[in-house]
Amino acid sequence: MISYFRLQGYPFMKNIPVTKLRLSGSQMEGLMMMERVLVSKEIGLLIGESGTGKSLILESLAKKLPQNVYRILHLPDPQGSARYIWRHLVRQLGIDRPGPDAFRELHRQLILFHQEAGRQPVLLIDEAHHLRPEAIEQLRLLTNTTLDNLCPLILIMAGQPELSGHLQNPSYEAFNQRVGSRYRLLPMSEQETHAYIDHHLQLVGAQETIFTDEAKQAVFNCTRGIPRRVNQLCLAAMNCACLRGLTTIGPDLVNQGIEELIEV
Repeated sequence: MISYFRLQGYPFMKNIPVTKLRLSGSQMEGLMMMERVLVSKEIGLLIGESGTGKSLILESLAKKLPQNVYRILHLPDPQGSARYIWRHLVRQLGIDRPGPDAFRELHRQLILFHQEAGRQPVLLIDEAHHLRPEAIEQLRLLTNTTLDNLCPLILIMAGQPELSGHLQNPSYEAFNQRVGSRYRLLPMSEQETHAYIDHHLQLVGAQETIFTDEAKQAVFNCTRGIPRRVNQLCLAAMNCACLRGLTTIGPDLVNQGIEELIEV
């Protein structure tokens, strides 16, 4: 595909550096909402369908934060017991062998890190809809301000819409009271989807038009502007073009790409 379309690399891949990507309007708004949490020191919730860019926002936020001010902790997929999660986070703080009470050890280490290193710990949790109920409640406890007005942990959670459903349970009332920013991430608009396709092709050095305007519209109609689906469909259409010896992609090749994805 690279040589066929005279590109410098594969387009529409997820390993593109965040700094080279353009965020959609909704993604930019979501990022700004999560940045507010850093000031209010409350809990941030980012909700969105699979593939809408929640991980991208978390990564973009982590890249923006100065390392001499913040200590970023990552929990990319919090499946497993609460105890497993606490031990995982303690290790990120440099403790190779956590004690038997991993939660207390984590809380103590967060406070010590804040006091001794002078950096604010920030925990970014992706796929937060996988969190178990006991873990959610204990995470809230980690964000409680101490008597000397120190915030042990700023918490930002990103998850699919079912996370909102879970948190509507009355048992999470205390957790919801600590939420300072809550944002529902939307797919890209029609215009943003067209620009997204063009930008990803430009990143790999495309000199000629590959997707016609009608093809871009067909991609939007099928994917509803969800970035991950746009990536998958554009790659499938480009593969179909290679097999048919075509260098320009119209709606028919997009439709053929849809069929290829359905068969897979």
